[in-house]
Amino acid sequence: MSISVYLSRVCVLLVLSSSLLPAAEVSDELFDLFSESTEVDEAVTEVKVAKQTNPVSGGSGVGSKIKDPQVRACAEKGLPEFSLSQMQDVDVVGKTGFVRKSTREVFWKRFENKRSKAVVRVVAPQQEVGVAVLYLETERVHANWYMYQKEFKRPRRVTGSGISGSVLGTDFSYEDFEHIEEIIYTGEVTRMPDAEIDGHMFYVIERQPGNSSSQYSLVKGFIDQVLCVPMRTEFYDHSMQLKKALIVNRLAVKKINDRWIPHETTMFDYSRKTHTIFTNHDIKIDIELHNSMFTPQFLKRGR
Repeated sequence: MSISVYLSRVCVLLVLSSSLLPAAEVSDELFDLFSESTEVDEAVTEVKVAKQTNPVSGGSGVGSKIKDPQVRACAEKGLPEFSLSQMQDVDVVGKTGFVRKSTREVFWKRFENKRSKAVVRVVAPQQEVGVAVLYLETERVHANWYMYQKEFKRPRRVTGSGISGSVLGTDFSYEDFEHIEEIIYTGEVTRMPDAEIDGHMFYVIERQPGNSSSQYSLVKGFIDQVLCVPMRTEFYDHSMQLKKALIVNRLAVKKINDRWIPHETTMFDYSRKTHTIFTNHDIKIDIELHNSMFTPQFLKRGR
């Protein structure tokens, strides 16, 4: 993936729960990433078509693989060059309004092969301290995911049905995280007509998941043309119904080192009528992060 703007790519990286998972359920619930504050049943904002543009497929960029130079340049402008660290407060809001809170630390780094890796570690509440997730971008259909908690004794690989499961109890799934990376940075996309939303202009790109096991038929991204931040990502099911949307709170986008970085993002799950708010703080860009931090062994060892 490349967790920056959604992890701030992240915007990056992107995901956790009210109770720890038993070892036997590693494939069903696990990690997290982003947020914003809007009502769950909020209607989809009206999108006004502004102008027609040409189809675009993935190319070979340093960061983004979007072929269109204008859109690619904007997408890459929002990415840290090398690394990112941040603290993240997570509020998982249930259908009844009950809120589960946790805090995580997030680390993301882009390596020489242009692929990215990320670590998310729970630091609160106390009963969840030490739970951690590792993301390793690959050329395969799915990235490599590992999870660790004390009950496991060792890091465990997340595979099979676990890929579509919740990341540490949030409204984010592992698959969601991968699609965000693919549509904005690493996959083949089609550029659609630019759009105006709430008075702001956006580049609009779409991608159809390449694997038949995906729970989605279409993923659509909206990149702000001024801030160069992916402000909205929509996930459509196989009936072309909007199932989820990851939305950045525009009022909480702040400039750090000449890059606009989201400080609050929300993942809405419209089918379950739940949402998860991710509030980022203590963000540091392009700092020194040792490679050993991004290994399964580090998940158990900690800092």
